[in-house]
Amino acid sequence: MFSHAMKYAKKLVKWLLFSSLYYSGGFNLIRYVSDRLEKKAVILCYHRVVDGKADYYSAPGTQLESRNFRSQLKLWSKKYKIIPLSELVAILKDGYGFNSSYMVLTFDDGFKDGFTHVFPVLKEFAVSGTFFVSANFIGKNSLFWQNQPRYYLSLTTRDRLKWKGIDFPIVSKNDKLRAECILKEKLGLMGPEKREADLYRIRQSLGINNDALSDKEIMLNHNDIYQMQSSPFVEVGSHSMSHSILSNCPPDQIEFEVKEERKIWDSTASIPVVFFAYPFGIYSESAMASLQSNGYEAAVTLREGFVRKSDDLYQLNRISVFRDDTTLSVMIRKLLRLYLRHIFSNIKSFLIWKFKK
Repeated sequence: MFSHAMKYAKKLVKWLLFSSLYYSGGFNLIRYVSDRLEKKAVILCYHRVVDGKADYYSAPGTQLESRNFRSQLKLWSKKYKIIPLSELVAILKDGYGFNSSYMVLTFDDGFKDGFTHVFPVLKEFAVSGTFFVSANFIGKNSLFWQNQPRYYLSLTTRDRLKWKGIDFPIVSKNDKLRAECILKEKLGLMGPEKREADLYRIRQSLGINNDALSDKEIMLNHNDIYQMQSSPFVEVGSHSMSHSILSNCPPDQIEFEVKEERKIWDSTASIPVVFFAYPFGIYSESAMASLQSNGYEAAVTLREGFVRKSDDLYQLNRISVFRDDTTLSVMIRKLLRLYLRHIFSNIKSFLIWKFKK
């Protein structure tokens, strides 16, 4: 009882602090000072938008509640000028017209709720978003490899997991969280074919039928993508073939992840797909080289920060938005913190220069 009261009290204190910083004009003032020092654009990264409780198809933290998403877009539309990623990239290439009011909305992974929950809100507010989709998963009822362990652990009735010499209990919630972390860590080091074989063995160990998702419509299909891409509110980008961690992949696998997906998009997309989101935001020199050689114009990471005129187009920063993020928490805990960090960094640089002088 006491712990619940303490959690509620902490939330209340945070809300009061965020509200006072926002409604007193503190956010606007700090943003103004930061923007006067250097112009910066914002790219937000969302994953999923859902109604009610999070499901087991992806990490719960990536599933923003739809009412919260709509509330955020309402405020972003007032505070920023929301533009397509293509427009921001064109401005960065040209070197002219860069503006601190610019914000870009991006959505990773290509789940079905991008069409059912995100697309209608974008149309309502007449703003654009870029959806990064793994072409190999379009229209399929299978999950990304990193989401499968959580889903299968939620279904199993068995109390132990035995796989590759691992044998541990999966009875409690903490047991399953530990198992999920271990499985994801080991699977992330594998290539796609070996990973699929090991996921099959994991399902066998857990007693899960391979058709567990056969009646579910989980990912965007070609018609969804066509309808969204045909509108003025959606751009589509690549997210690799198998959603592998590219820094763990040898050069030939990286080339496959990039080049083969580009071939699919070239043959199916109504508009050229020239932007890329690194799975998990992790990239390497080999990955960037492959993107450039295969005609991609820019790529986004999950490195937190603003976008500046001098930034490498294949290493664009983004600010992630998670399930617990309210409109005010994004404004204060993330955006305001970055604006303050930028101001203090400039002050520090000035003092160092002054001291050396």
